[in-house]
Amino acid sequence: MRTYPAEVFEARLIIEPKITALAALRATRQEIDEMQKSIDRGSAAESLAEFEKWDAVFHRIIVGAARNGLLASLYEGIHAVRAGNLWGKMKEHSLTPERRKAYIAKHQAILDAINDRDSREAERNMYDHIVEARANILGPAT
Repeated sequence: MRTYPAEVFEARLIIEPKITALAALRATRQEIDEMQKSIDRGSAAESLAEFEKWDAVFHRIIVGAARNGLLASLYEGIHAVRAGNLWGKMKEHSLTPERRKAYIAKHQAILDAINDRDSREAERNMYDHIVEARANILGPAT
């Protein structure tokens, strides 16, 4: 299947915020701890590849915590595109140290909402995070 980065962001905006809302209601203490570890490791990452690895781990733990196999299957398609070469090159060009810090801060806000079992705040923070990433990679939405 051929897809384009704008389509990936469109799909992410439809799927991931709702997945995150479910994760806020269903995540186990262990999953919450694993999310925190992925944030900490991403924050300490010394290379783009290492940061990207922990970014992906964070998002995948959230997907698993939602406990919805169908949504998890849909997300795997998104993840496959995000792991591709084109996506990596686009992210590499867009990912400044300041943006990395902003992504880590947004991940922490998402996790804080999940930890508080605040599904609306978790959903909103994930939506905002994806919008910010889209703007950083593709430019402002028109």
